[in-house]
Amino acid sequence: MLANFRSIWVRLGLSMLAMLFLLVGGYTGLGWLLHTQPRWLVSALGEDRLSRWFLAYARSLGTLFPKDSDGDGVADSVEEFFGTDPQNPENHPDLMAVLATPGFLNWSAGVTHFAYFGEGARVARVFVEPGERLRIRARLGFSDGPGVFSRGMSLRVTPRPPALVAVPGGVPSETPVRVPVDRDQIFEFDLLIPVNADASHPFEEVLVGFENWVSTYSAGSLAFGVVRKKAPVACTATEMPHSDPLWKQSPQWLPEGRVVRLSWPAQHDADMLSVEATCDTSGRVWMPVALCGHGQTGGVFSYLPDRSRRWGSPKFRVVPLEVPPPEN
Repeated sequence: MLANFRSIWVRLGLSMLAMLFLLVGGYTGLGWLLHTQPRWLVSALGEDRLSRWFLAYARSLGTLFPKDSDGDGVADSVEEFFGTDPQNPENHPDLMAVLATPGFLNWSAGVTHFAYFGEGARVARVFVEPGERLRIRARLGFSDGPGVFSRGMSLRVTPRPPALVAVPGGVPSETPVRVPVDRDQIFEFDLLIPVNADASHPFEEVLVGFENWVSTYSAGSLAFGVVRKKAPVACTATEMPHSDPLWKQSPQWLPEGRVVRLSWPAQHDADMLSVEATCDTSGRVWMPVALCGHGQTGGVFSYLPDRSRRWGSPKFRVVPLEVPPPEN
């Protein structure tokens, strides 16, 4: 009877070992296919789905094999998968940061993206009043989508006059500061414009830059405008079904996201309107997601909700902006 018992355990162990070999072989084979991307695979999956699978596999590599030899914040396994040098901190996958609105993963409006180098580059725009201290919350990723980074990943935030930057709650400085990137790829810093700052700076001008702390590799940049803000105006939000024709009228729509139609009263005494959104239940953290003309009374936007945490219901508002005239 003891011999039969041992035989059962041996068979069970061999079965589990065979299953393990199959899993490892399948995982390795999938990685090889995604890395080489043969034509039949591109044809079968399509470029968009293949890109998502590629990034998902890269993130799994970074989680399973997190060793980072050159300290650039990107695991050796991820760098080898991308074809960059894991021994050179100046050579790693392209980085990009986007404004991280609480409760949202992405927006179709281009104002949420920090500038990055390459075709179709976009730039985030935030608006600050002189004397206002604004908390900037952003998510770091790869240029093609979400990323994964090693512990200790941090960025160098470099301001240009008249901007001052600080770690959250720290002392504002005109010199670069180091900000950490957390496990959710989120980094935060405070942006301050002095009360006596020149209010004529155009918001298209890039005034805050981001670089990998151990290298000069850019992760993007941020433009802001010095404005006067008026009292926020509430929006009426109507979520639209996927069957609505507007879903197919713009290539910016997020296929897995939602579409919302916003409307608000006319604000003829404003120069511009900043559309802001949040799912923060406290209502303290709002982020700009679109910029509209002063005569506009509504718009249609696509967004991807963040279902990984328990957030409140989406809330929207419009902040009328007044651009100060250039100083003589």
